[in-house]
Amino acid sequence: MPPPSSPAPPLAEPIADALVVTACAYHSLQRSRDEGMLQREWAMYALLGAAGMYGRIVLVTYGGAEDQAIASTLGPLTPQVICNTESLDIPQFLAAVPARIAGALASARSVVVKTEQMWGGRVALDIAATLRAAGKRVGLIARAGYPWSRFVAAESGAASPQAAEAAMFECDLCRGADVVVGTTRDILDALAWRYALAPEHTRLIPNYLCGGLTDRPIVPASERDPATILFAGRLQPQKRVDLLIDAVARIQGTGPRAGDTRLHAPPGAPRPVRLHIIGQGPLEASLKAQAAAAGIDA
Repeated sequence: MPPPSSPAPPLAEPIADALVVTACAYHSLQRSRDEGMLQREWAMYALLGAAGMYGRIVLVTYGGAEDQAIASTLGPLTPQVICNTESLDIPQFLAAVPARIAGALASARSVVVKTEQMWGGRVALDIAATLRAAGKRVGLIARAGYPWSRFVAAESGAASPQAAEAAMFECDLCRGADVVVGTTRDILDALAWRYALAPEHTRLIPNYLCGGLTDRPIVPASERDPATILFAGRLQPQKRVDLLIDAVARIQGTGPRAGDTRLHAPPGAPRPVRLHIIGQGPLEASLKAQAAAAGIDA
């Protein structure tokens, strides 16, 4: 759902004195910047800051001093960054985060703590508990942009220690949160069923699209190639790029089920399709081989 194209008018008073956002595990502002994602990821928080919805924004990231330098370029409400400037082991860093947050927000009376994803969100529980013990009013939002424990089970095995640990952390976070947010109904229903979440403690908030994040002109429809299909993303199993390649092969009549006329051009009417795949990941070699075997122009 697209956010407003311009900031909302300032509120009479903020929702809370501060918003604390915990990054996905091992994620940093430097990584977001280098991958070209920083503007998109910060866009919503920039709107919240401009509208005066929070007095301060604090980000918990896994980067070093570079993250603090990058944060100084963000606005209109420049965030404070709690990051791993001392290059500690991750467990040591995370153990110190709640006390650092409490020190940074000593004057705040009310705080909203929000996770970017379930993965890495466990620290948000400790932050919320520490702030509440300090007498602050705290709301905890656990956000699931993708079904984390399900992905871990698919990649490592349903009975694996990794899957058990992911489910345990996910359960603690969901049951400890005031609100659990899912970006799709499927994700939200699965979490609600698995962890016995009451409907009033869940919210469906789809991913958003932000316009105006680049100076590059949008390609006019008249100049686009209708026979080109574009995929941009990580080349990992859950993205199912193999199904996209299979579908293109069926459209061209070269796939394993080319006899299915519902999905490819009829005999004598070839429909050449170009496929652009942009991304990196462990499936890169196998996807290239699959496309080549199917005779796809990719």
